[in-house]
Amino acid sequence: MALRCIKGCYYAYFRDVDGRLKTRTLKTKDPVDAIRLHEEYMSFVLKRKQTHVIVKDFPEFFPQAHLAVTPLPKTVLPLPKEGEHSRNGLPLASMIDELEKIQPLPVTSRRIIARFLKSMTVKYMDMVTPEMAQNYLEQNFSHGRNYKSYNNNKGVLNKAFKLLLVKAKLTRSPFESIVSRKIKNVLSHRPITATEFKRIYRAANLPTRVAAALGFFAGMDISTAFSIPCKAINLKERLIRWKRPKSGQWFTCGIQPELLQILTELDFPEDSEKSLLSLYNAKTAHSAGVDFKKLFTKLKIKDTEEGKASFHSLRASFFTRCDAGKLHRRTTSLAGGHKSDAMNDLYSHDVSAAHEVEKLPKIGLFS
Repeated sequence: MALRCIKGCYYAYFRDVDGRLKTRTLKTKDPVDAIRLHEEYMSFVLKRKQTHVIVKDFPEFFPQAHLAVTPLPKTVLPLPKEGEHSRNGLPLASMIDELEKIQPLPVTSRRIIARFLKSMTVKYMDMVTPEMAQNYLEQNFSHGRNYKSYNNNKGVLNKAFKLLLVKAKLTRSPFESIVSRKIKNVLSHRPITATEFKRIYRAANLPTRVAAALGFFAGMDISTAFSIPCKAINLKERLIRWKRPKSGQWFTCGIQPELLQILTELDFPEDSEKSLLSLYNAKTAHSAGVDFKKLFTKLKIKDTEEGKASFHSLRASFFTRCDAGKLHRRTTSLAGGHKSDAMNDLYSHDVSAAHEVEKLPKIGLFS
């Protein structure tokens, strides 16, 4: 059997005669109690199974009798030194496959782990030291305006190592002691100027152009722009009104004159349940996000000190223009998403507030 301390709490690990790995929490953070409970539980298992438990799998963890009065350190074993690894340790090359056996890996997590593995010069997981982990994060993710990528990569890799602690013969993750960076308080997405928007609109294909207009003139994020159904757009009342399925929030916004012209020219069936952009062979929101990034690069619409340039910048532009126009705060909150139980909960003053966006000055899109 093995006694291990994970995040201050002690656990007993053992294999039965069939070689299956078993674990049990000892429900204590005291090292002396942990040793006592470990021995009691070992005796219980031996009696219940009427056979010997295999202990040779964890010789380095197995507590000796003389330790019964000696407090254990927080981690039973130190991390291996660089260049050393335990016998039968887990190769880094098999890390992703082993993780997939435990739980499906999200695409982003798989990409993060694969990039890490490609950069490593050692062969086994227990050869990765905290210094190596720290250097990897510093060299690759410490040069941006904020540290979201730094923290995301650290979190994914730390979790991956923790899931494979036993198989990799580790007592803790090399990423565990690395402190997450404080994310700087910066505008994550800068507003797109009217001139930049006109360049985007004229260079894009039809679905991309309409999506950009929904972001710029109605403050939609890319997910909403690519999923909003036709029936949510009321051209007669110049109002867009839709309840987001996942969050249950209502999106409500008046239709500015230039957006009204764009939507009117589409001549779409206003009673249709289908998403507006699906009628024009639009890609998924994720794929469209990549296309917008390429389009911005082509048009040399770059990141600035204000923030990065992406589709979300179109949404930022909408709220920036509302603030510049000194529109009622209720107007932006309606477009930003608000809770409501039913369609008729939209009061008359909310309709008036939603229509406030029509007062924003035109940008000369069609001139």
